Amino acid sequence: MNCVQFSKTTDVIPDDVAILEYRAPGLAADSVAASFTGDRGAALVLDVACGTGLAAIQMKKHGFEHFVGVDGSKGMLELAKNTGLYEDVRHCMLGDDELPVQWVRVTKELCKATKP
Repeated sequence: MNCVQFSKTTDVIPDDVAILEYRAPGLAADSVAASFTGDRGAALVLDVACGTGLAAIQMKKHGFEHFVGVDGSKGMLELAKNTGLYEDVRHCMLGDDELPVQWVRVTKELCKATKP
């Protein structure tokens, strides 16, 4: 699926999520929260494939406050921005585009902080 096709799915996402009782963002947030031993309020979370921001909304409930997101859909990024939770969002197709250089630090910090 290319960026144009992927972006066209944005208008059906909110309805589909409600109908399907989509639980993945909550399960992901629970998993990260259970493993993360650092200061949640100070952590900067890189939300890869952030979509509409559902994972950030769930992680906020666990005390995480700082988010940056990447996604292949500009439409979904707009919805993610509208949550008011993201400090920055970038359009990026994983595998095709490189992550912004400054975010490599975020990834390394997240990996280090979640190791047992």
